[in-house]
Amino acid sequence: MKKIPVVSLIVIALAALAALVLIGRKVSGSLHPHDGLVFDTTQVSQVVWLRVIYQTDTAELERRSGVWVTVRDGAPAVPERVERSLHGLLGIRDREQVSMADDDARLEDFGIDAADAKQVEWRYASGKTDKVLLGKTSDADFNSLYWKWPDRPGVYRTPGDFTYDLASQVEEWKTDGPPPAFQEQ
Repeated sequence: MKKIPVVSLIVIALAALAALVLIGRKVSGSLHPHDGLVFDTTQVSQVVWLRVIYQTDTAELERRSGVWVTVRDGAPAVPERVERSLHGLLGIRDREQVSMADDDARLEDFGIDAADAKQVEWRYASGKTDKVLLGKTSDADFNSLYWKWPDRPGVYRTPGDFTYDLASQVEEWKTDGPPPAFQEQ
């Protein structure tokens, strides 16, 4: 049997260790991916209140005894729609900043100017609130949208196109179909 030189054994051991480290990083990354996430996506069930403002319309929902209802009339909201919306919101990423602009003229390109932005605010059971401004769907891939913090410069593009689920009209939360204007007659 041929003897393996000590240097070769050290190189093999270091390569194995490096492989284990890389595998460990990959596993821990898949279990706890940050990947530019702005919010903790595990906190969806902790959201207890949601408000969406777009132009002159405002929809406000709250979780009462585990059921989402519209604040205006206490009518139940479609739970799947609320969950999709919250998963989209809490899945927002800040990995791709597309502009540092903060003036309405430039923000208009992204649909985030004062006239076009969809203002979304939500509160957790802890009392903490978060708020973002959502813009239009990105022309680059039609599967992402623009967003920004309301009080900071900078526009980001995030995967997903959940802005349509975040209706600003109360009646839309009571149905899980397309908005009435898009339904077949």
